[in-house]
Amino acid sequence: MTPGIIHRIVSREFSELVAETRASPDGWAYFLGTKQGGTRSNRIFRAVASNPKSDAKLKLSVSSRLGQKSDFVFSGSERELIDLVSNEIRLYRQNF
Repeated sequence: MTPGIIHRIVSREFSELVAETRASPDGWAYFLGTKQGGTRSNRIFRAVASNPKSDAKLKLSVSSRLGQKSDFVFSGSERELIDLVSNEIRLYRQNF
């Protein structure tokens, strides 16, 4: 699934997430509300790819801050993506 497809799904399913475009590699970063950086970062995840037609590499930002494996190429379904993002939001709310 490309970053563009992920962006369309996330925009439709998660109105509480704010998307910020990324470059080099291209894609999107998603924040729970207005972007906050540093130790109070509210980034939930990012989806990037070096080629617009490539599957996106996801970084689950909340899982990463909690010390879990968080970087991988995503080639799953829409349902799997929605479940991953929902879980990251839940983890953020529980821990930060």
